[in-house]
Amino acid sequence: MNSSIEILKEAFFDTDHVLIATDETDQYTAGFSDNAQNMWVKFYLITSNSKIIDAKYEVKGCQYLVALTSLFTNSIINQDIFCLADFDYQSLVSLIDLPKNRQDRLFLLEDAVKDCINHFERG
Repeated sequence: MNSSIEILKEAFFDTDHVLIATDETDQYTAGFSDNAQNMWVKFYLITSNSKIIDAKYEVKGCQYLVALTSLFTNSIINQDIFCLADFDYQSLVSLIDLPKNRQDRLFLLEDAVKDCINHFERG
């Protein structure tokens, strides 16, 4: 079993779902969140028949924010879109042993996902 440090490192360096310049963002539903420390998360989803078929992200922030976003993205691919509303963000905290003084990164990610959900609901 991987330690939380190994999971953090693997998630930080996993770039499979990082949005790249050649990705056509017009086919994605996007969500965004930022904070006063100039950190931000942009989250992108493609769905079909209520299933998440692709997810991408852009992130600016510390290694914890990058890892949280990566772990979250990897966990929702091929899931039902409704899993977003009920996702247990605290489950990510224990995976990487997120320090209490970095918990705001989790809220930043959650707000970006909620913004994406709002775009789905608006059509």
